Amino acid sequence: FGGGGFGGGFRRFLVIDEETLQTIADMTGGEYYRAEDAEQLLEIFQNLPTQVVLQKENLELSVVFSMLGALLATVAVGLSLLWNRFP
Repeated sequence: FGGGGFGGGFRRFLVIDEETLQTIADMTGGEYYRAEDAEQLLEIFQNLPTQVVLQKENLELSVVFSMLGALLATVAVGLSLLWNRFP
């Protein structure tokens, strides 16, 4: 049908709100990069692995399981009182 591919066969230019993207990057501790062409994008991606930092964070789960156990025990007691009320 000769449409020229996806998007109707013509180029659409994307309008980017750079100020908002920069604000988001600042708020999250990241950096904003703008790539005008494929070469700049490739350069950004090549430098990206050197900037990624992994953080290890310990999370105490015993409190969660204790609370869940207490909740289930309370529900069990309540149900047993209700169940044993009727002969």
